[in-house]
Amino acid sequence: MKKALKWMTPILMFILTVTGVSCSAPGDKGTALVTVSYNAAFKGETPSGDLNLVVDIAIANNGYESFEASPSYFTVEVAGHSYKPYSSDLSVIRLGDGENLSGTLTFHVPPQAATSRVGYHLGYSGASSYNVQWVKADVAAVQNTTPADPVVNIAYSTDFMWVSPPGIGFLNVEPPGKMFMMVEMSISNRGYESFRTTPDFFSLNVSSLAGSFTSKVEG
Repeated sequence: MKKALKWMTPILMFILTVTGVSCSAPGDKGTALVTVSYNAAFKGETPSGDLNLVVDIAIANNGYESFEASPSYFTVEVAGHSYKPYSSDLSVIRLGDGENLSGTLTFHVPPQAATSRVGYHLGYSGASSYNVQWVKADVAAVQNTTPADPVVNIAYSTDFMWVSPPGIGFLNVEPPGKMFMMVEMSISNRGYESFRTTPDFFSLNVSSLAGSFTSKVEG
């Protein structure tokens, strides 16, 4: 266990996506962005043999005059086929500029969607053309109400990748190689004049019976 921690802690990679308050005029599609943070899980199956794919989502409209957030506009794509939600507690609503919405969508999908070879991906089929960013996260980046006090919301998901020497891109790896933790983040600044996302300000802390370790961002 101690050896595994030693591999994991030297380096932390970040893929930062800043989705702060837009400075564009409402409806400016060049800079406007709809961020959909989601956490999906398979929970049981239907009598016909399909799987229940339950998706918790949080939607943030930054820059568009309105965003059509009807559940019927959200889809799951599996092996070239599209599936609409079977049920939802998501309100049928026009989401105004700067507004948030959260809820749950449940899809009935074929068992193949649960395999890495086939998988699935979420989509949006609204009539209007929106710039939609999908962020897979353990915790939704956006709350369904705007906080009274300034707050920075950070949603993130993690994955591990073993990199063999000599490395890839900007990562130079010495033999025998290293284990990297990759973190995909969505950052939303709500209320502060500015928030600095310099990678050097982020770090990873790992603790166990063997000891505690702190690692800075590699890139």
